[in-house]
Amino acid sequence: MKKNISREALYELVWSKPMTHVAKELGISDVMLGKMCKEQLVPKPPRGYWANLGSDKKRVVYVRPKLPDLFQKKNDFNQWVLDDYKLRESLRTDKFDPDDLNDPVREPPSPFTETLLEFRERMVGVMPVLPNMEAFKVMHPLIRTINEADLQLEEAHKKDRWAPNPQFRTLQGRQQLRLFNVFVSCFQVLGFEPSVRGRKYLVFSARVFDQPKKFNVFLKHYSPSAAEMRRFKTTKRTTYCFAWTEDDEEVTRGKNYYEFEELSAESVKTVVLDLLVKREEGYRRSVFFEYSYNLRARNEAIEMKQRRAEKLVELREQAEVQLIETRTKLLRQAIERMQYADQIRNLINAVKDKAIAQGDARELDHWAAWAVEQADAIDPRTQSRESTKAWIQKFRVTLGQ
Repeated sequence: MKKNISREALYELVWSKPMTHVAKELGISDVMLGKMCKEQLVPKPPRGYWANLGSDKKRVVYVRPKLPDLFQKKNDFNQWVLDDYKLRESLRTDKFDPDDLNDPVREPPSPFTETLLEFRERMVGVMPVLPNMEAFKVMHPLIRTINEADLQLEEAHKKDRWAPNPQFRTLQGRQQLRLFNVFVSCFQVLGFEPSVRGRKYLVFSARVFDQPKKFNVFLKHYSPSAAEMRRFKTTKRTTYCFAWTEDDEEVTRGKNYYEFEELSAESVKTVVLDLLVKREEGYRRSVFFEYSYNLRARNEAIEMKQRRAEKLVELREQAEVQLIETRTKLLRQAIERMQYADQIRNLINAVKDKAIAQGDARELDHWAAWAVEQADAIDPRTQSRESTKAWIQKFRVTLGQ
């Protein structure tokens, strides 16, 4: 029995041969085949189609309808929302660069005239029509892949009890998989690009308004006692739950999640609209926060510029003082060297006069020549032109100083 045939393959089969032949080929009854086509929304050939097709005189021209794409985006709601925010950002008149002091401070942003309730209603108006409950009977390709992998796990577990257990073969598991199918199908239509990763533990996510968000679904079973049922007039029931998650762990009781008595596209719409309103609240806060931040940043930039100017004046004054000290030191050193050179020459003359008086002048010629060389080496007045220019450059004197 081939009940797990894909929707596309089933469509090709029922339009390639009569239903009785297809049913026999699949190993099911005509009634079961008709039910499969109805559940998967596969259009069937009308009554009289095959007789008319084999007749030489065709009284009616039948047109083969296309297989409806249940999960094709009706219009890209996700991109529309992103474009709407981009447009609103481009129309803002309060933005300025706080670091560019030539960019004047703008007027603060005006209060939002559209209430969050009106915003929500506007989003409802542009949101595409989501699939109905009949469409949810058809598995989204992503869910179909998971289901087929789970069927393989079931077969493997029958042969080897140590093999991993299937996750969605129990009644609760099949209900959970159908719950996933509803949200994945609707997310696909809204342009949220659903995906799943993992093998043993599946992690579902969708790119919602350009941000990846993980989500999970689960069932809650209420089993009141007989006394509670009589007193509070309650009954046993199962509710459908959905939660956005920030980690890979299963959402448990006590965390934030949605709980629905009935499962429908309205459930998905509620989740998406709540998320969008929350995003809008954050956006509105960010507009006023950004303006306040830019004002503080501009004042800090002005203060920083003033501190830099004061520091520059201080450094300039310190540099001038240091330059004067350097010049004074150079002059003092030059004078000291000049005086020291004169003292050396005076000493040479004194020693020579004494030697002449004693008749020993010739023995002092070598010493006197060396001493004169030392005096000339330290005397600025006897330095070369290049050495004098290099010495003057140390004063860092330019025209106007």
